[in-house]
Amino acid sequence: MGNLLTDPQPSPTPLPTPREPGGTSPVDGYGVLHTWNGATLISDHDNQNNLHKLWEEHPQDGSVIGVPILHVECEGSRIYFVCAALKPLLDLMRGQPPGSPLPSPGEVCHALLDWVPFGIGRAVCSLIEHFVNAVIGLALAPALAAAFASAWEAAQIYDDAFVTGPIAKQIHVGDHIVVSGRWTWDAGHAGHTELHPVKTIQRLRLAPDLAGGHDPRQPLPADVANRVRQLRDRWCHFIQEAPPPPDPFNFPTPGGLSGPQLAALTPEQHTTYVNQQRPENGWTIHPSIDGCQPREEGGEVPPLH
Repeated sequence: MGNLLTDPQPSPTPLPTPREPGGTSPVDGYGVLHTWNGATLISDHDNQNNLHKLWEEHPQDGSVIGVPILHVECEGSRIYFVCAALKPLLDLMRGQPPGSPLPSPGEVCHALLDWVPFGIGRAVCSLIEHFVNAVIGLALAPALAAAFASAWEAAQIYDDAFVTGPIAKQIHVGDHIVVSGRWTWDAGHAGHTELHPVKTIQRLRLAPDLAGGHDPRQPLPADVANRVRQLRDRWCHFIQEAPPPPDPFNFPTPGGLSGPQLAALTPEQHTTYVNQQRPENGWTIHPSIDGCQPREEGGEVPPLH
Protein backbone atom coordinates (compact mmCIF):
# COMPACT_ATOMS: atom_id res chain seq x y z
CA MET A 1 0.00 0.00 0.00
CA GLY A 2 2.91 2.32 0.60
CA ASN A 3 3.57 2.59 -3.12
CA LEU A 4 0.23 4.36 -3.53
CA LEU A 5 0.84 6.87 -0.74
CA THR A 6 2.96 10.00 -0.62
CA ASP A 7 3.45 11.69 2.74
CA PRO A 8 2.74 15.40 2.13
CA GLN A 9 4.45 16.41 5.38
CA PRO A 10 7.26 13.93 6.15
CA SER A 11 8.87 16.39 8.54
CA PRO A 12 8.85 16.74 11.47
CA THR A 13 6.47 13.78 11.97
CA PRO A 14 6.11 11.21 9.18
CA LEU A 15 3.01 9.09 8.68
CA PRO A 16 3.15 6.12 11.05
CA THR A 17 2.91 2.55 9.85
CA PRO A 18 -0.74 1.64 10.49
CA ARG A 19 -1.14 -1.69 12.23
CA GLU A 20 -4.11 -3.35 13.82
CA PRO A 21 -3.78 -3.46 17.62
CA GLY A 22 -2.29 -6.79 18.54
CA GLY A 23 -0.95 -7.41 15.05
CA THR A 24 -3.47 -10.18 14.37
CA SER A 25 -3.95 -9.27 10.69
CA PRO A 26 -1.28 -8.82 8.02
CA VAL A 27 -0.52 -5.30 6.82
CA ASP A 28 -2.10 -5.63 3.41
CA GLY A 29 -3.44 -3.43 0.66
CA TYR A 30 -6.78 -3.48 -1.08
CA GLY A 31 -7.40 -4.15 -4.75
CA VAL A 32 -9.86 -4.53 -7.63
CA LEU A 33 -9.67 -7.37 -10.13
CA HIS A 34 -8.92 -6.34 -13.71
CA THR A 35 -8.67 -8.29 -16.96
CA TRP A 36 -6.38 -7.44 -19.87
CA ASN A 37 -7.60 -8.36 -23.35
CA GLY A 38 -4.45 -7.24 -25.10
CA ALA A 39 -5.60 -3.68 -25.69
CA THR A 40 -7.81 -2.57 -22.81
CA LEU A 41 -7.71 -2.99 -19.05
CA ILE A 42 -11.24 -3.86 -17.91
CA SER A 43 -12.13 -3.44 -14.25
CA ASP A 44 -14.40 -5.80 -12.34
CA HIS A 45 -15.55 -3.61 -9.47
CA ASP A 46 -17.77 -6.37 -8.12
CA ASN A 47 -14.62 -8.35 -7.39
CA GLN A 48 -12.75 -6.46 -4.66
CA ASN A 49 -10.72 -7.90 -1.83
CA ASN A 50 -7.44 -7.77 0.00
CA LEU A 51 -4.57 -7.97 -2.44
CA HIS A 52 -3.15 -11.22 -1.09
CA LYS A 53 -6.57 -12.85 -1.53
CA LEU A 54 -6.94 -11.61 -5.12
CA TRP A 55 -3.47 -12.90 -5.93
CA GLU A 56 -4.15 -16.27 -4.29
CA GLU A 57 -7.59 -16.85 -5.83
CA HIS A 58 -6.90 -15.77 -9.43
CA PRO A 59 -4.10 -16.65 -11.85
CA GLN A 60 -1.58 -13.86 -12.20
CA ASP A 61 -0.54 -14.70 -15.76
CA GLY A 62 -1.05 -11.24 -17.24
CA SER A 63 -4.68 -11.79 -18.27
CA VAL A 64 -6.08 -11.27 -14.76
CA ILE A 65 -4.54 -8.55 -12.62
CA GLY A 66 -5.20 -7.56 -9.01
CA VAL A 67 -4.62 -3.81 -9.18
CA PRO A 68 -3.86 -2.06 -5.85
CA ILE A 69 -6.22 0.76 -4.97
CA LEU A 70 -6.46 3.23 -2.10
CA HIS A 71 -9.68 2.31 -0.33
CA VAL A 72 -11.79 5.29 0.76
CA GLU A 73 -15.05 5.33 2.73
CA CYS A 74 -17.57 8.14 2.30
CA GLU A 75 -19.80 8.20 5.34
CA GLY A 76 -22.01 11.19 4.60
CA SER A 77 -23.42 12.78 7.75
CA ARG A 78 -24.47 9.56 9.52
CA ILE A 79 -21.62 9.46 12.04
CA TYR A 80 -22.26 13.08 13.01
CA PHE A 81 -26.03 12.61 13.37
CA VAL A 82 -25.66 9.47 15.48
CA CYS A 83 -22.99 10.92 17.76
CA ALA A 84 -24.95 14.16 18.24
CA ALA A 85 -28.12 12.21 19.11
CA LEU A 86 -26.38 9.92 21.59
CA LYS A 87 -24.18 12.49 23.33
CA PRO A 88 -26.85 13.79 25.77
CA LEU A 89 -27.73 10.23 26.76
CA LEU A 90 -24.07 9.32 27.18
CA ASP A 91 -23.67 12.37 29.44
CA LEU A 92 -26.55 11.04 31.56
CA MET A 93 -24.86 7.63 31.76
CA ARG A 94 -21.87 9.36 33.32
CA GLY A 95 -24.18 11.01 35.88
CA GLN A 96 -23.76 14.40 34.26
CA PRO A 97 -26.48 16.81 33.00
CA PRO A 98 -26.44 16.85 29.17
CA GLY A 99 -24.10 19.50 27.84
CA SER A 100 -22.96 20.56 31.29
CA PRO A 101 -19.41 21.93 31.51
CA LEU A 102 -19.18 20.65 35.09
CA PRO A 103 -17.15 17.50 35.83
CA SER A 104 -18.94 14.19 36.09
CA PRO A 105 -19.22 12.39 39.48
CA GLY A 106 -16.53 9.98 38.31
CA GLU A 107 -14.15 12.84 37.51
CA VAL A 108 -14.86 14.37 40.93
CA CYS A 109 -14.17 11.02 42.58
CA HIS A 110 -10.82 10.69 40.80
CA ALA A 111 -9.89 14.25 41.72
CA LEU A 112 -10.55 13.50 45.41
CA LEU A 113 -9.21 9.93 45.74
CA ASP A 114 -6.53 9.38 43.10
CA TRP A 115 -3.93 10.42 45.67
CA VAL A 116 -4.63 7.30 47.76
CA PRO A 117 -1.52 5.10 47.46
CA PHE A 118 -1.21 1.74 45.72
CA GLY A 119 -3.93 2.72 43.21
CA ILE A 120 -6.68 2.04 45.76
CA GLY A 121 -8.38 5.39 45.13
CA ARG A 122 -8.42 4.94 41.36
CA ALA A 123 -9.76 1.40 41.74
CA VAL A 124 -12.61 2.53 44.01
CA CYS A 125 -13.60 5.30 41.59
CA SER A 126 -13.46 2.93 38.62
CA LEU A 127 -15.74 0.43 40.36
CA ILE A 128 -18.22 3.19 41.19
CA GLU A 129 -18.13 4.49 37.62
CA HIS A 130 -18.74 1.05 36.10
CA PHE A 131 -21.61 0.35 38.47
CA VAL A 132 -23.30 3.71 37.88
CA ASN A 133 -22.82 3.46 34.10
CA ALA A 134 -24.28 -0.05 34.02
CA VAL A 135 -27.37 0.88 36.08
CA ILE A 136 -28.11 4.09 34.17
CA GLY A 137 -27.26 2.40 30.86
CA LEU A 138 -29.84 -0.31 31.41
CA ALA A 139 -32.47 2.30 32.25
CA LEU A 140 -31.60 4.36 29.16
CA ALA A 141 -31.28 1.39 26.77
CA PRO A 142 -34.69 1.95 25.08
CA ALA A 143 -33.98 5.67 24.68
CA LEU A 144 -30.50 4.93 23.29
CA ALA A 145 -31.93 2.49 20.74
CA ALA A 146 -34.65 4.93 19.69
CA ALA A 147 -32.21 7.85 19.38
CA PHE A 148 -29.81 5.74 17.34
CA ALA A 149 -32.55 4.55 14.93
CA SER A 150 -33.99 8.04 14.52
CA ALA A 151 -30.57 9.62 13.85
CA TRP A 152 -29.67 6.86 11.39
CA GLU A 153 -32.82 7.52 9.35
CA ALA A 154 -32.53 11.33 9.62
CA ALA A 155 -28.98 11.19 8.26
CA GLN A 156 -30.16 9.32 5.16
CA ILE A 157 -32.89 11.90 4.55
CA TYR A 158 -30.42 14.76 5.02
CA ASP A 159 -27.83 13.22 2.71
CA ASP A 160 -30.38 12.56 -0.01
CA ALA A 161 -31.82 16.07 0.26
CA PHE A 162 -28.48 17.87 0.15
CA VAL A 163 -26.75 15.44 -2.22
CA THR A 164 -23.91 14.79 0.22
CA GLY A 165 -24.57 11.13 0.88
CA PRO A 166 -24.58 8.46 -1.81
CA ILE A 167 -21.42 9.35 -3.70
CA ALA A 168 -22.47 7.11 -6.60
CA LYS A 169 -24.95 9.82 -7.62
CA GLN A 170 -22.09 12.23 -8.30
CA ILE A 171 -18.98 10.15 -9.03
CA HIS A 172 -18.80 7.22 -11.40
CA VAL A 173 -16.32 4.50 -12.30
CA GLY A 174 -13.66 5.99 -14.53
CA ASP A 175 -13.78 9.50 -13.03
CA HIS A 176 -10.49 11.03 -11.94
CA ILE A 177 -10.71 12.44 -8.44
CA VAL A 178 -8.61 13.97 -5.68
CA VAL A 179 -9.57 12.81 -2.20
CA SER A 180 -8.50 14.00 1.23
CA GLY A 181 -9.28 12.28 4.51
CA ARG A 182 -7.87 10.53 7.55
CA TRP A 183 -5.45 7.70 6.82
CA THR A 184 -6.25 4.84 9.16
CA TRP A 185 -6.24 1.09 9.61
CA ASP A 186 -9.46 -0.87 9.07
CA ALA A 187 -9.36 -4.24 10.79
CA GLY A 188 -12.89 -5.16 9.71
CA HIS A 189 -11.93 -6.59 6.31
CA ALA A 190 -8.99 -8.83 7.20
CA GLY A 191 -6.98 -5.64 7.64
CA HIS A 192 -5.93 -2.92 5.21
CA THR A 193 -5.16 0.78 5.17
CA GLU A 194 -7.68 3.30 3.89
CA LEU A 195 -8.94 6.87 4.05
CA HIS A 196 -11.73 6.87 6.62
CA PRO A 197 -13.52 9.21 6.84
CA VAL A 198 -13.27 11.05 3.54
CA LYS A 199 -13.32 14.81 4.08
CA THR A 200 -13.19 16.28 0.56
CA ILE A 201 -13.53 15.03 -3.02
CA GLN A 202 -12.73 16.97 -6.18
CA ARG A 203 -13.42 15.59 -9.64
CA LEU A 204 -10.79 16.40 -12.29
CA ARG A 205 -10.98 16.88 -16.03
CA LEU A 206 -7.68 15.60 -17.39
CA ALA A 207 -5.98 16.06 -20.72
CA PRO A 208 -6.60 13.02 -22.99
CA ASP A 209 -3.02 11.75 -22.73
CA LEU A 210 -3.28 11.78 -18.91
CA ALA A 211 -6.74 10.21 -18.69
CA GLY A 212 -5.65 6.61 -19.31
CA GLY A 213 -5.28 4.26 -22.21
CA HIS A 214 -1.72 3.24 -21.38
CA ASP A 215 -0.63 -0.39 -21.29
CA PRO A 216 -0.58 -1.05 -17.52
CA ARG A 217 2.19 -3.61 -17.96
CA GLN A 218 4.54 -0.89 -19.20
CA PRO A 219 5.84 2.17 -17.31
CA LEU A 220 4.42 5.55 -18.25
CA PRO A 221 6.48 7.64 -20.71
CA ALA A 222 8.77 9.95 -18.80
CA ASP A 223 7.05 13.15 -19.95
CA VAL A 224 3.59 11.81 -19.03
CA ALA A 225 4.80 10.60 -15.62
CA ASN A 226 6.32 14.03 -14.96
CA ARG A 227 3.07 15.81 -15.84
CA VAL A 228 1.11 13.44 -13.58
CA ARG A 229 3.46 14.25 -10.69
CA GLN A 230 3.12 18.00 -11.35
CA LEU A 231 -0.66 17.71 -11.42
CA ARG A 232 -0.67 15.74 -8.17
CA ASP A 233 1.67 18.16 -6.43
CA ARG A 234 -0.34 21.20 -7.54
CA TRP A 235 -3.64 19.77 -6.29
CA CYS A 236 -2.14 18.56 -3.01
CA HIS A 237 -0.60 22.00 -2.44
CA PHE A 238 -3.88 23.86 -2.88
CA ILE A 239 -5.91 21.32 -0.90
CA GLN A 240 -3.56 21.73 2.06
CA GLU A 241 -4.14 25.49 1.94
CA ALA A 242 -7.92 25.08 2.13
CA PRO A 243 -9.65 25.20 5.54
CA PRO A 244 -11.74 22.18 6.56
CA PRO A 245 -15.40 21.95 5.49
CA PRO A 246 -17.64 24.00 7.78
CA ASP A 247 -19.95 22.35 10.27
CA PRO A 248 -23.56 22.96 9.10
CA PHE A 249 -24.77 22.65 12.70
CA ASN A 250 -22.17 24.86 14.35
CA PHE A 251 -23.97 27.21 16.72
CA PRO A 252 -24.22 30.17 16.93
CA THR A 253 -22.74 30.36 13.42
CA PRO A 254 -24.41 27.69 11.26
CA GLY A 255 -22.23 26.76 8.33
CA GLY A 256 -19.15 28.31 9.92
CA LEU A 257 -16.03 26.83 11.45
CA SER A 258 -16.14 25.88 15.11
CA GLY A 259 -13.72 27.26 17.69
CA PRO A 260 -11.50 24.14 17.70
CA GLN A 261 -11.42 24.16 13.90
CA LEU A 262 -10.32 27.80 13.81
CA ALA A 263 -7.66 27.16 16.42
CA ALA A 264 -6.26 24.25 14.41
CA LEU A 265 -5.90 26.15 11.12
CA THR A 266 -2.42 26.43 9.65
CA PRO A 267 -1.26 29.96 8.64
CA GLU A 268 -2.01 29.13 4.99
CA GLN A 269 -5.48 27.80 5.84
CA HIS A 270 -6.19 30.88 7.97
CA THR A 271 -5.28 33.18 5.07
CA THR A 272 -7.61 31.27 2.76
CA TYR A 273 -10.39 31.33 5.35
CA VAL A 274 -10.09 35.12 5.82
CA ASN A 275 -10.21 35.65 2.05
CA GLN A 276 -13.31 33.46 1.80
CA GLN A 277 -15.14 35.78 4.21
CA ARG A 278 -14.50 38.91 2.13
CA PRO A 279 -17.61 40.39 0.43
CA GLU A 280 -16.06 40.21 -3.04
CA ASN A 281 -15.70 36.44 -2.64
CA GLY A 282 -19.24 35.86 -1.44
CA TRP A 283 -20.84 35.47 -4.87
CA THR A 284 -23.12 32.55 -5.76
CA ILE A 285 -23.77 32.68 -9.52
CA HIS A 286 -20.86 34.73 -10.88
CA PRO A 287 -18.82 37.62 -9.45
CA SER A 288 -20.00 39.88 -12.32
CA ILE A 289 -23.63 39.23 -11.38
CA ASP A 290 -23.89 39.01 -7.62
CA GLY A 291 -20.36 39.75 -6.46
CA CYS A 292 -18.65 42.83 -5.05
CA GLN A 293 -15.47 44.71 -5.78
CA PRO A 294 -13.01 45.46 -2.96
CA ARG A 295 -12.80 49.12 -1.98
CA GLU A 296 -9.61 50.83 -3.03
CA GLU A 297 -7.55 52.40 -0.28
CA GLY A 298 -9.21 55.73 0.50
CA GLY A 299 -11.76 55.29 -2.29
CA GLU A 300 -15.50 54.96 -2.36
CA VAL A 301 -17.40 51.76 -1.81
CA PRO A 302 -18.30 50.34 -5.25
CA PRO A 303 -21.99 49.72 -5.88
CA LEU A 304 -23.36 46.23 -5.33
CA HIS A 305 -24.53 44.28 -8.38
